[in-house]
Amino acid sequence: MHSPKEEADLPLLPSDHLHEKDLSQSEASAQQRYYQHQDTCDTLRHSVDKAAIRRRRQFCTIIATSLISCLTTLVIVAGLWTSMQEKASTPFIYDEVFRINSPSATGCGSTVSEAIALDCRFDELADLWLPRKCSQKYEEEYLRTNNGGPFLYWLDPEGKHVVTNRSQYAGGATYYSTTRDHLRHCEYNLYRFADSLTTGELVGHHNEFGPHMHHCAEILGRFANQATNIDNIDVDTVSTFGYC
Repeated sequence: MHSPKEEADLPLLPSDHLHEKDLSQSEASAQQRYYQHQDTCDTLRHSVDKAAIRRRRQFCTIIATSLISCLTTLVIVAGLWTSMQEKASTPFIYDEVFRINSPSATGCGSTVSEAIALDCRFDELADLWLPRKCSQKYEEEYLRTNNGGPFLYWLDPEGKHVVTNRSQYAGGATYYSTTRDHLRHCEYNLYRFADSLTTGELVGHHNEFGPHMHHCAEILGRFANQATNIDNIDVDTVSTFGYC
């Protein structure tokens, strides 16, 4: 007989088998839910990480774009300031900028045929063959200042031989005009030059431009000083403040 202390190895009942099976299924189900939960957490974590990375990239892009824009603006402002300083400290010398051997200068050759081949035109006011890019201001006004029509020119100082087309005499024979023509020529050339200081238009000239303008001012002043009413008190003026 078995000892009372010894337990008999009894066979399992059907209900015990069912209980173990339920436990196994519960454990498997719990493990499955755990792994699903882990997968869900991993997915959420990856999504959060991707979103965070995307936000960081967007932020970095905004910062980089802003920095580039600021640097570009600073470079432009610095360039403009430097240019203004150079212009302010460097005097504008017309004859130096537009001298005939300047890289920016355009000429018309030395003969009428060369001027025509270079597509130049004869400027009646300047009395020069000039490139078409040169200012043509006041030419029409000048051509109406001789009692409503153009001035006449002669091959001789006695006025016996009239010049019919003075553009063909460029670089060749000398011809003659009147003092009135000379004064009007200087007057409208000074108008043209004065306008160019504000418009930036190129004013055609021959040799040195400055001495020509100085000559024209001197001629106009000389004849103005011969006026009979020059000492009349008929001009009102006012002093004020300016800059340069």
